[in-house]
Amino acid sequence: MGRRILALLLAALFLVAGCSSAPSEKSLVVYYSLDDGVEEIAEKTAKELDADLFEIETDRDFAELLNHEPLTVEEIGELRSDDFKLKQTVPDNWGAYSVIYFGFPIWYGEPAQPSQLFLMENNIKDKTWFPFTIASQKEADKAEEILDSFGIRKGWQQAKGFSQDPGDADISAWITETRSTLEDLDR
Repeated sequence: MGRRILALLLAALFLVAGCSSAPSEKSLVVYYSLDDGVEEIAEKTAKELDADLFEIETDRDFAELLNHEPLTVEEIGELRSDDFKLKQTVPDNWGAYSVIYFGFPIWYGEPAQPSQLFLMENNIKDKTWFPFTIASQKEADKAEEILDSFGIRKGWQQAKGFSQDPGDADISAWITETRSTLEDLDR
C-alpha cells in the first residue's frame, strides 16, 4: 500500500511539473544613472519583474563634469575617457542571470562611458539583453549600435528609448514586450 501511495504522489508531481510553464528566466536590472531618470525606470522595472537590481558605480564623479552646459571639447573628451574604475566590476551571482535589463544615459550621442566599461569588464555571453535609456528611439537605436559593436552579443535586443518622464503604463508595456520576446526566443 505504501509503495502505491508513493507512486501516485510521484505521478502527481510529474503531472504538475509537466503542466506548469517553463521556469522563468532569472533577471537582473543593471543601470548607470546621474539623476537623469534612468534609475527610476530601472527601479520600476526591477519591482515589476521581481528582479534583482545592480547600480553601476564609479570612483569618479561624472555629475560634477556634467553640471553645466555646454561642455567644452576637452570636457566631452573627459566624458569619453576610460580614466576611472568601477566600484564593483561584476555583480554578485552574475552567472545566475540569463536576462539583463540594461539602463544607461546617453552623453553627447554615445552611451555613458561607465555603461560601456561595465560591458567590457563582464562576461556578457549567453545572456539576453534589453537595453533602455531616456532618449528618442533614434538615439536609443544609435546607442544600441555602439554598444553592440563589440560583436559578441547574441542575445542583444532592440534598445528602448523612453521619454524624459515615462509613466508606469509605458514601462509596463515595454516589460510586456520583453516578456513576449523571451517567449519567442524560447520557441
